[in-house]
Amino acid sequence: MRKINLKHSISLICLILIAAALIFSTSPKIVAQATDGTTVSIVPKDNIFYVETTPVNSTFVVNATVTDVTNLYNWQVKLHFDPSLLQCTKAFIPADSPFKFPVTPTPVIDNTTGYVMMGASLLGEVPGVNGSGVLATITFKIISAPTTPGESLSCNLTLDAEDTYLLDPDIVEMPYTPIHGYYEYALDTTHPEIVEVTQDPPPDNVLETQVVKVSVNVTDYETGVKNVTLIYTTDNWTTSKSLSMEFNATSGFWEAEIPGQALGTLVKYKIEAYDYAGNFASDDKAGEYYTYTVIPEFTAIAILILLLATLSIAILIKNSKKHLKPKN
Repeated sequence: MRKINLKHSISLICLILIAAALIFSTSPKIVAQATDGTTVSIVPKDNIFYVETTPVNSTFVVNATVTDVTNLYNWQVKLHFDPSLLQCTKAFIPADSPFKFPVTPTPVIDNTTGYVMMGASLLGEVPGVNGSGVLATITFKIISAPTTPGESLSCNLTLDAEDTYLLDPDIVEMPYTPIHGYYEYALDTTHPEIVEVTQDPPPDNVLETQVVKVSVNVTDYETGVKNVTLIYTTDNWTTSKSLSMEFNATSGFWEAEIPGQALGTLVKYKIEAYDYAGNFASDDKAGEYYTYTVIPEFTAIAILILLLATLSIAILIKNSKKHLKPKN
């Protein structure tokens, strides 16, 4: 029967308890030399949501990350939030994190005061870990919503200066730059504005099989324009087709091309748009649409010939009058 080394077991347990105590204790007073570029950040930094697209009780995830750390042996993160707006539902260290160390006490989640705290430590005389990666993944649930149009609820996701720290194998604190997070939940009732619709060629000069380029100015100064769609029909809306309009950064307009159509085709089209809050806008007002009819190519030539003929006749008449003089 294998004998248990009681002395070794007791020593191991003591080391684990010491490491765990270090993780959830006040940060050490000894500070190492500054390490250029080391940051502890909340990612994404800005977490902005809208009632129209993200209802109450929805969840979102942020990561506490460390960048360019050298010789990390022990770490702790404490993140503050507003418990009247958010509740923390889960906090863990990702399995693929390079900083998922052997000693990982159960995270502390306080949804009354409004903070979540967790950490991890290596064990024994081993070197620390270098690099960048996720320290903790934290899930929040939205519990309060604004009730007045245009109103927003917000809070900072703040890394605690005292209880967020990085330690080297000598249990010396390593300086870092904190990058806090931000949360906002808005009731946005603005809609995209659709103006300045133009087409090339113009409606009265679209020839057979000719592609028609449509340009439109769409703006939304609250949340920004998410997408713009051109919808057209060639059978008076019995059927229709949709074209995704692309934003031209040079002109500042959204653009799409309607394919060439057969002679005599009546084309009707309209523009629809969504912003990032999910608000919808359409320039289809009371059933009025943009229209054009495909004309035969010779029509334009015929018009030109007619104009030239008219001009020629006018010149002839004018000249003939010069030669007709009254008799005495």
